[in-house]
Amino acid sequence: MTKKKILDKKLVAAPTQSSPDRVSAPELPDHLLEALAAHNGEQAPPGTAHAKHSATKIEEELKPAFTDPVTEAAVDDIVHEESDEVLAAEDDKDQAPPQAPRGFWRKIGHFFAAWWGNKVARAITIFVILAAIAATAIIPTSRYSVLNFAGVRSSSSVRVIDNTTRLPLKNVTVTVGGKKALTDSNGVARVEDIRLGKQQMVIKRIAFAPVQQQVTIGWGSNPLGEFILDATGVQYRITAKDFVSGKPIVNAEATSGEAVARSDEKGIITLTLEEAIAPTIKVVVSGVGYRAETMVITSDTQATNAITLVPSAKTVFASRQNNRVDVVSMYIDGNARKVELPGTGLENKNIGLVTNATGTQAAVVSTRDDVRDADGFLLSTLTILDLEKGTRQTVSHAQHIQLIDWGSNNLVFVEASAGASASNPNRYRIVSYDFGANKRTQLASANQFNTISSIRGMIYYAVSSTDPNAKADFFRVKPDGSGRQTVFNQEVWTALRADYNTLLLQSPDSWYTYTVDGTAQKTAQPTQYQSRNYIDGPSGKSLWVDVRSGESVLHLYDEQAKKDQEVKRQQGLSYPVRWLNDDTIIYRVTNGSEAADYAVHSSGGEARKITDVVSTYGFSN
Repeated sequence: MTKKKILDKKLVAAPTQSSPDRVSAPELPDHLLEALAAHNGEQAPPGTAHAKHSATKIEEELKPAFTDPVTEAAVDDIVHEESDEVLAAEDDKDQAPPQAPRGFWRKIGHFFAAWWGNKVARAITIFVILAAIAATAIIPTSRYSVLNFAGVRSSSSVRVIDNTTRLPLKNVTVTVGGKKALTDSNGVARVEDIRLGKQQMVIKRIAFAPVQQQVTIGWGSNPLGEFILDATGVQYRITAKDFVSGKPIVNAEATSGEAVARSDEKGIITLTLEEAIAPTIKVVVSGVGYRAETMVITSDTQATNAITLVPSAKTVFASRQNNRVDVVSMYIDGNARKVELPGTGLENKNIGLVTNATGTQAAVVSTRDDVRDADGFLLSTLTILDLEKGTRQTVSHAQHIQLIDWGSNNLVFVEASAGASASNPNRYRIVSYDFGANKRTQLASANQFNTISSIRGMIYYAVSSTDPNAKADFFRVKPDGSGRQTVFNQEVWTALRADYNTLLLQSPDSWYTYTVDGTAQKTAQPTQYQSRNYIDGPSGKSLWVDVRSGESVLHLYDEQAKKDQEVKRQQGLSYPVRWLNDDTIIYRVTNGSEAADYAVHSSGGEARKITDVVSTYGFSN
């Protein structure tokens, strides 16, 4: 228990005035009496009678509490102890090290704390912040400054037109806010990483008057519209025509240095150059699907120069040389002729040859390898040629090989196993070969297929009921082996392709019309047993051949318009070979006088003979 608590107890238990042990309290000094008088609200200067009376009165009131010896001793101890503590605190204060001066950031912190603690300063600060936000939202220049400071950047686009031809200009330099871009073949330039706000735009190309103006770049894509450049240089005119049809080529490009110009609907190119310093100018003319051609024009000519463009894809065909059958590629004007697969002299007349849609690879079926089965039967060889790399790869040796379809990655064919009996369930196999991965996938097998067709990228096939272990239904599957399903729950003896989306199916009990959407219904027996073989080309167009009035007719089917267009009539026209580009078609003619390949434009017109060939077969339904 502390001394203060002891004193408190003593004071509580102090004897009353009637206690016999009471003693007199010492007389108080005048200054203490004066203080006590002031505490009681009395005005008694020291030494006055009233003051003495007050002191006597106070003394009488305090005597009962301080006359106990124990209490007096406790009070003395407390006074001594608290005096020691006060003195010690004063000593510590005198001996404490001086406080270190405040740092710069601490002063800044105290400044802002004091600022924010001031009501007026705080109100001013809030007002300024709100005003800045409002200015950023309302005033574009303020908004752009804030966004630029935050690192925000934008883009813009323009389209540049030649004033002479009203056609887009390529390779025009467009500068916005110091950032540059070139226009593409459509005359469009997209400039990136531009600061927001007012910027200077400059459009410039050699031999044209520049355009310069101020533009405002906001947040987003900022399309700035079309700008027309006036020619200031020398202009040259070139007419581009198609090699096969002689028709003008739209959107052909002529290039000389950095200058580029496009042809209009009449095939006319107006090329604007700087003042010529040489007597001749070299110009390269090209077009989509056409081989680039170089021409030289005189710098002082005023005449229109003409050039003919040849399809960029080569035609591939079989040619007999020195009693051998070679596989040859060349452009249809006869240039760059190359033997892709030399013959061995062992090829029989049953040769298959097809080229993929891009013209980069060809598949050849022949007996060139002189491989025989156990019975001495000469087997067919399937060879794939890479026309770009100049390499070849043997894929299969079989008793019989029939090419079915060639998609973007997979060549689909049917092969008959060498020496297999008629009852062997794997006698015939439908195989898909991925030439990129060098992988074979077996799509189906049977001892006999009644029919196999390729329709719109799907392989349809019917299994014969001669195989007791097979399900004799009509199936379809994707070339990669996925999506297999039964599309007709009956045996199909014959499948004739009636049009692009329809098959005529002959079952044991009736004829059916089957559409590629999966519906089948009974129909009458057809009047003629002819199946169309479609060769799909670009932009939803396909080729097929039929016979009308004793003549073979090449048709073009437009899937979007759902209509056929006659392209060419010719005796002996047997089948379409391939598309060379969007408009050029190669077809085969085989009659008593010739076996040759011809080229024709998809819109019709005169055909051009390419070369004599060895008759081969293509895809089969």
